[in-house]
Amino acid sequence: MKNFTTFKLTRLQDIELRIASKRIVAVVSQQDAEIYHLTGMQKLLLEAIVAMKLKQVFNRKLAMTPDVLLAKSEISRIMGTILSLVKAYRRGNVASQVAYLDVIQPYLNLYTSSIQIANASTSEPQMDDFFMAITNDAAVDAAIDGLQMKELFDGLLLNHNKLVTSVGIRSNDKSNRKINNFRALRINTEKAIRNFLLTIELAIVEYPALDYSDIVSNINVIIIEFNAKVDTRSTRKGTKGTKTDSKAA
Repeated sequence: MKNFTTFKLTRLQDIELRIASKRIVAVVSQQDAEIYHLTGMQKLLLEAIVAMKLKQVFNRKLAMTPDVLLAKSEISRIMGTILSLVKAYRRGNVASQVAYLDVIQPYLNLYTSSIQIANASTSEPQMDDFFMAITNDAAVDAAIDGLQMKELFDGLLLNHNKLVTSVGIRSNDKSNRKINNFRALRINTEKAIRNFLLTIELAIVEYPALDYSDIVSNINVIIIEFNAKVDTRSTRKGTKGTKTDSKAA
């Protein structure tokens, strides 16, 4: 009994795990989870996703103080500059620059629309996700340096932190987070996904009159997509290692 492609969960980045989890839940949400006897495990997966979300406390009403307005203005200006440079590099079509763009553009595409919205309290979580996704990723660091954007990204982070402080949002940066606790939350999410997929596998056997093919097919599309991200990173690292070895020789 094997309906799902093997999911390389442990090799997903934190942000990828969260996005994949939400999309898997969304697949079942489009159906009737109760009819398909998936309500219980769907609820547990949702709880794991929420728990994995970094704890942030927001003030309900945000006073648009000069500090808040200035930080928001700078974030918008810097991100606008970054996006303009990305377009220019794409038009230039220089191979090395295009390779760097391929590394950072997926992150930009995921978060820029959320970052540049009017309400600071709503945009802040996406901004935090953005920096969590790109922090401590050697490939992203190399791409930012290669595109000569380090000063821009540093400015983005600086103003993000000012915004966090100004609007009274309690948000610790990655280096200050309780890594062990976060690791436990991640493991719990991975386990919840596996259990959810197993529940679907068992339901297929237990309720043969129900058609689970669309659910299985759509979830497999998600699994294959995220496995491909893992494989791409592995290939990139392998290529980089080969080049380093060649230079050393």
